[in-house]
Amino acid sequence: MAALYTIVNKNLDKAQHKLDANVELNIDHDIFKGHFPSQPVLPGVCQVQMVEQLLSAETGMMLKLDAASNIKYLKMVDPHTDTLLNFSINFQVNEAGLKVTALLKSQEEVCMKAKLNFKIL
Repeated sequence: MAALYTIVNKNLDKAQHKLDANVELNIDHDIFKGHFPSQPVLPGVCQVQMVEQLLSAETGMMLKLDAASNIKYLKMVDPHTDTLLNFSINFQVNEAGLKVTALLKSQEEVCMKAKLNFKIL
């Protein structure tokens, strides 16, 4: 199966504990056939998983979502119009894992804001 998204570019600033990444959605991915067939939308759980995957790939840490204290979905992500997504992720490493604040934008419009905690496996 083809990937849900492709990383277009990324920048990890270890000193600032910040990751910026642009990804391109694959509109032909099977997830959009079921969510929803007549009006495809990127599921919120996939948006959170993308934050986890991007952080894991760039930091080299195996992560697992531990808690989501605050998630706000402010705009639906339509793969027809929102093909390029920008993730801005700030993180702090602590004794429990990673404390994360993530922002997802499409065309400068905020789609999701989240405060997440990840365990390091």
